[in-house]
Amino acid sequence: MTTIRFSRNVPIDLVLETTTGAPLTRPGKPPERIFLADGGRRFYLPETSACELVLRLAEQGIAAGEPILISLESFQGPVDKYAASARWRVYRAPQRMGQQADGTFIVPAIPGSLANKTDGGKR
Repeated sequence: MTTIRFSRNVPIDLVLETTTGAPLTRPGKPPERIFLADGGRRFYLPETSACELVLRLAEQGIAAGEPILISLESFQGPVDKYAASARWRVYRAPQRMGQQADGTFIVPAIPGSLANKTDGGKR
């Protein structure tokens, strides 16, 4: 398994197996959550960060198995303009071509096909 490391303001394209992660407790360490993604990738978050990410996913209505772009975004804090803070940004990723999680396929449209014309092909 590959561990995903987030860099500030760099989106990562992935598909989560669950949107809540799994609780992880290790002796002598604060509680964490592990999130499993496609391709055997995973990442660990402290409980507070994980809760914020789960909230962002819920706000967007993103379900497990959907392709997403996720990044840790820097911003200036409201109290101290010199103290940089971070928050999770989650976006739906454009559909990937090929086989989907539900077994269906997405293929590119043929340029100039009737399916793309609004006049029913009459010219």
